[in-house]
Amino acid sequence: MNICKFIFSIFGLTIISVGFQNCSGFDVEKTFLEAEKSSSVNYGESQIIGGITVDSNDDEIAMPQYCEALESRIGSLCIEVAPVYRFFSGTDHFYTLTADESCANRDNCGNELLAGYGYEGIGFYLPQNIRTQNQSLFVKLVRLFDPQTGDHLYTMDSIEVASAKSIGYQEEEGNLFVSPSAREGFVPLHRWYRASSNDHFYTTWAGSDCVGKQSSSTECGGETVNENDYIYEGIAAFVIPR
Repeated sequence: MNICKFIFSIFGLTIISVGFQNCSGFDVEKTFLEAEKSSSVNYGESQIIGGITVDSNDDEIAMPQYCEALESRIGSLCIEVAPVYRFFSGTDHFYTLTADESCANRDNCGNELLAGYGYEGIGFYLPQNIRTQNQSLFVKLVRLFDPQTGDHLYTMDSIEVASAKSIGYQEEEGNLFVSPSAREGFVPLHRWYRASSNDHFYTTWAGSDCVGKQSSSTECGGETVNENDYIYEGIAAFVIPR
């Protein structure tokens, strides 16, 4: 049995405490009360939707010597991580840190309005309570909502945020922070769009290799994007996989 990581929660924060080598493309090592040697992470080049290109460079960020009790070692970083829960109404995909499975089809649960939304599981993980020395590594993934169409849009592109607001989208509080570029321990968050329902869909499973493939294919990871007429729009951000 290939176990990638053992996960448990303390006060709502998910701690990845034990990892195994060469699992999901990166290592998640034991972190609790264990001194770690300093290491570094190199940036890679990534094409981001919205016209933003992040070029590769040789900048290195030293990892703190210790990962504290509520932190996990993700790649070379000591960070807290929390699950992002995924819901679907039939026409709109919705992602939130505050409303879990118990909030399905309920309003005013976890500070969210989810009547008509079914729970689809944990979509991915994001950093929380980011250390000061690591704050420059992450950007806000802005959450927007169009009350006319019922669509939620998530983007880190300020130009796209302004454009969306100009056609009726409203910014909502989401407290979502992502990596704008590829780094160890993070994977692409792929963005798809279905015009017939004006639905933006985000997944770590189905990327550009999934275009034209069936949901059962390895590239699609079980996502039914092609069967439901979604168009691939590119990489929205980089997140921690589930």
